[in-house]
Amino acid sequence: MVAGWATLCIQHTVSNAASTESCVLSIASLFLSSVRRPTVVALVDRLAYISVGAQLEALGARIVSVDEASVRADAAALRFPGWATPARIANRNVTIPRHVLALYKMQVWNLVDYEEVVYFDSDVLFLRDASLLMTHSPSFAAIRLRRIGSMPVCRGKPYMNAGAMKLRPSLDAYDALRATLLKSNYSDCGGEPLTDQDVVRELAFSTNVLGRFHEWPLCFNYRGWPNQRHCLRGEGPMLSHQERNLWPANVRAADGRRIAVSAIYETVVFEAGPIRWPSPPPSPPPSLQMPGVLA
Repeated sequence: MVAGWATLCIQHTVSNAASTESCVLSIASLFLSSVRRPTVVALVDRLAYISVGAQLEALGARIVSVDEASVRADAAALRFPGWATPARIANRNVTIPRHVLALYKMQVWNLVDYEEVVYFDSDVLFLRDASLLMTHSPSFAAIRLRRIGSMPVCRGKPYMNAGAMKLRPSLDAYDALRATLLKSNYSDCGGEPLTDQDVVRELAFSTNVLGRFHEWPLCFNYRGWPNQRHCLRGEGPMLSHQERNLWPANVRAADGRRIAVSAIYETVVFEAGPIRWPSPPPSPPPSLQMPGVLA
């Protein structure tokens, strides 16, 4: 079975080069904390490849180009739902429009040369070995939440965070996700509209398109919620998210050393023998060697 990890490195505009730095750091933290060398795919747009392509290649990530033309066409044709008011769309300062990023993120399901993929947002920092996420469930999996403390979430419906999830790539699933977003055929979770999260949640809980849903333990995707306080005391896989200012001062490498966050990339790329993986990564699927792959 060919399995891999995947994330997005999207720059979108020339002035947005700084947004790609967290992608590099996120992938580097995965390599640093992994007991066995992971196969990592970075889905990039052309501007991101120009900005950080060499760094991603130095880390050992496999680079796959996203379909920018289809995203531009879909973004222009997108029908916004009535509850996606301008005030709600603009309620957060983002450098890439939410619906554009959602369209890119759905392309992870196009990685059909991989039987299983663990997707993670590019603001994720891996704090320790997370290989359990790859083996914990056979099909679609993510954390699910009905309330944060005493506060209900998602307008009384289960909330699912799509910042880290295990999935089985499928062109049918991609088509269904894309059509659901374009037709606004999903319910309002009460947060930011036009995000992939609402669309993925709709299909995960209302259909079998993504496969049977498996609920991850909350510590598999640490967000700093009150009902995740116990995660800080555990030793299992744990992720932290940059946008919530949860990154610690250092990360534990696979060999037990504590590495400062600012030194993660240099440790993985330049230090001699910082990670001693017991086996080489599997060979890349041959069908990934195509014109759509940046070289």
